[in-house]
Amino acid sequence: MKARWRRLAVVLGLICAGAAFYYLGGKYLWPAPDRNIIETVGIIEAPEVNVSSRIAGRIVSLPLLEGDLVEAGQVVCQIEDVDIRNQLARARADLANARAELADAQRTLRRYQTLLAEKVIAAQTRDDAATRVDKDQAAVQAAQANVRFYQDQLNDTQIRSPISGVVVSKNLEAGEWVNPGTAILTIDDLSTIWARVDLQETELGFIHVGSPAQVSLPTRPPTVVSGQVMAIGQEGQFATETDVLRGRQDIRTFYVKVRLLQSGGAAKPGMTAEVTFRRPDAVELSSD
Repeated sequence: MKARWRRLAVVLGLICAGAAFYYLGGKYLWPAPDRNIIETVGIIEAPEVNVSSRIAGRIVSLPLLEGDLVEAGQVVCQIEDVDIRNQLARARADLANARAELADAQRTLRRYQTLLAEKVIAAQTRDDAATRVDKDQAAVQAAQANVRFYQDQLNDTQIRSPISGVVVSKNLEAGEWVNPGTAILTIDDLSTIWARVDLQETELGFIHVGSPAQVSLPTRPPTVVSGQVMAIGQEGQFATETDVLRGRQDIRTFYVKVRLLQSGGAAKPGMTAEVTFRRPDAVELSSD
């Protein structure tokens, strides 16, 4: 009987000790989270451009590989141009012929004007010559437009990068046929790179465009970069807490873009990033 009471006393003691540990330990060993600091995880992103062709044709040169650096204006792809060069030569010949016809028509018109003044020919003959000049002028303009068209197409056979950056995707190879609008390469602009995170609306109290932040990259050793908020979403996205009982409001998220300042090339699009925001007055207190 005494042993039974002893065991009961031990159990009650353990329960009391566990309760004390829960309340005291929760208070002192695991303090409440600091409301002046927000820590979250996001993804590194950068402006992305799909390089495509304005004309259809066969690719004859596409030497770049994924990871290669390119400069704005650099030729990144060459499309076969033999047919276009032949069409341009023919258009230039047509333009020369149209100009010759116009010059002849203008000479004829000047001669007929002189003969009309001397009353040698009828006015109708002079008017017909003037009409021919108008038609030949229109033919010259059409031929000039045709030359410009094929010249532009010839220029478009050399596809240039619109930005400086790094090739992140190569979708076609030399020898393949490309159609207008088809993405040949995808290039990321690494001059402006940011970490995108999603924060609950309840966490946006002290965050605004221009707010400082700290971004930690999962390198070995970890790379810590200073950041600055460059954009905050203006429309709420998915709800992190949905109203299951009437009278409770859904808590929605807003994206926040933190621009990385002087990342030194360590940050790459698609990397995971840990982002820390601190309340400004908390930063001042900690510095004191």
